[in-house]
Amino acid sequence: MGPLIEIFGTKGYARLGYEMQAFDAQRKLMRHASAEGVDIWQEVIANFTSFVAGRARPSAVFEDGFSAVAVCEAAYRSILSGRGERPRQMQLV
Repeated sequence: MGPLIEIFGTKGYARLGYEMQAFDAQRKLMRHASAEGVDIWQEVIANFTSFVAGRARPSAVFEDGFSAVAVCEAAYRSILSGRGERPRQMQLV
């Protein structure tokens, strides 16, 4: 299975999925990590069902989701502006 997401930057890029690979600007592999047989989606589903049943705490919290969305929004703004954009910080109301 191919990567689920690819992130490109000025100094290299990363491919994330069931494996993580990071490359420098010359496309030289800098880091590689594998899930080593762990199916992350099975772990996520097991945690969710245990949480719903009241037997576990959620593995992800609101702040995790907010951060993920903030990074995606910054990537879209970067595409439109043509320059690097920082993710927005969470503000508690």
